[in-house]
Amino acid sequence: MKKLTLLTITIIITGCTPLTTGKSVHFTKNSERIKGCKFLGNVESKNFPLVGGPGGRSMIENDIKNKAGEKGGNVLFLSTDHYAYEGSRMSGEVYKCNK
Repeated sequence: MKKLTLLTITIIITGCTPLTTGKSVHFTKNSERIKGCKFLGNVESKNFPLVGGPGGRSMIENDIKNKAGEKGGNVLFLSTDHYAYEGSRMSGEVYKCNK
């Protein structure tokens, strides 16, 4: 029983811990910033209505940065940045830049 309780607590704690893979990812809308960089793929993040406000914005930014970081990127060229009370969405292209 103690092992099951410990396992449950561990799962809950790790499930609530934010990923840090996107810590070094930077947003850009400037196409000059990605010249000479290696394209790694596309990412998207969205949240649902009523998760707006500063917390919702931060949540969606962290999520998309983590997805870009998981692909090995350090620059995210934003193609969609829609933020609204009824739901938000961000998408973009992930690049690995040496600059």
